[in-house]
Amino acid sequence: MNLETCDEIADELADKLGIYGEDRSFFVGDLSVRMREAVKNEKKLWGHK
Repeated sequence: MNLETCDEIADELADKLGIYGEDRSFFVGDLSVRMREAVKNEKKLWGHK
């Protein structure tokens, strides 16, 4: 499977970890936000816009 977005990566990880139900929506949402922030910070560190 070719993953392209933070949401897809978080969803795939939730599948692999067996996280379902209400916990899954919190896990996927929180992880997606954290990954987007990490990407934004990496771009700042490397001087990318």
